[in-house]
Amino acid sequence: MLSSPGSPTGVKRSLALLAAAAMVGGSLAVRSMFLDGPDRTDRSSSEPSRLVCITELADACRTLADRSGGDISVMIEDAGDTAARLEGAPPGADVGIDGWLTLDPWPEMVADARERANSTPLLGKVTDAIARSPLVIVVRTDRAEALARHCPGGTLGWRCLGDAAGRAWTDIGGKETWGSVKLAHAGAVSSASGALIIGQAAGHFLATPEIPVTSVSRNDWVSSDAFSSWFQDLEGAVPRNGFEPPAGSPFAQFLQGRFVEYDAVGALEAEVAPALASASGIAGAVTVVYPDPVGTADVVFVPLVDSGTARRLGERVGGAAARDALAEAGWRVTGKRRSPGVPDAPALPEGNGLPSAGALDALRALWEEVTR
Repeated sequence: MLSSPGSPTGVKRSLALLAAAAMVGGSLAVRSMFLDGPDRTDRSSSEPSRLVCITELADACRTLADRSGGDISVMIEDAGDTAARLEGAPPGADVGIDGWLTLDPWPEMVADARERANSTPLLGKVTDAIARSPLVIVVRTDRAEALARHCPGGTLGWRCLGDAAGRAWTDIGGKETWGSVKLAHAGAVSSASGALIIGQAAGHFLATPEIPVTSVSRNDWVSSDAFSSWFQDLEGAVPRNGFEPPAGSPFAQFLQGRFVEYDAVGALEAEVAPALASASGIAGAVTVVYPDPVGTADVVFVPLVDSGTARRLGERVGGAAARDALAEAGWRVTGKRRSPGVPDAPALPEGNGLPSAGALDALRALWEEVTR
């Protein structure tokens, strides 16, 4: 039996249809909010996007902000500080940023930490690498020659450097006036690149023909009889200011002191190559070593899932202006002219050539214990 629109039954049916339509419309709106990324906060989409950049990207990020016409507000912060803030953020909290420009795999480390704490996801999809830089060791040339004679096959790398760390130079063919072997690299808890550098060092020590660097895990160093003492010697050879020097970075301190404070420094090619190219009176003073296999620091962007401006920010950070700024700052960017001093070789691996996010996070904890 059919009812007329004006009857009580018809009115009820009309209301039911309206309710169903509202539910469908609401579900589509919710789906759009999560998949298409409209403004999900109280912030106006016309406000500047808030980008936090790791310290290693300070110059490039400030250049990007200057060229954005006021569209991007940049904050420079050590990766460890940003990671701690993101890991501990309660659901729905405004953490003060719309996106993070950092090194892979730091976003994964944050996501894993939130998952372990049963916290809701906070970060969106991580981009592919926007720019890359090999990890290098900068060694005083006279020291490099002495170390090479001490290294198996004459090849200088992290394993050999760790074997020599802290020892008297006279024990390995050096001069008495050189003292002991002193190293430096950025701290692994706070610095984005510092975590990658110790990952490369540990990976090179533990890798075997059956276990490549990228597969090295916590189980490998826990089960190794030699790793613990080797790692302690390596990090023990770093003076206290070698992790957080007054000049800002270990390499900057090394360069500013005319290569006197340390014998070797772990750093990024992006910082080292342009600085050496522009410095005067230092030709031949240092040797830049690319440990084999090559490891890289890969710049990635990750948006905050609750950000209303994340899509716009992602377009900016992945666009030509950001890529130009990164290339000018010494990073290798596909299709962009390299900064003076940045070489074409060695070729970069397909991946970053480093242990996994979980292994790097575990190494950071071990490093903190060793250097405490």
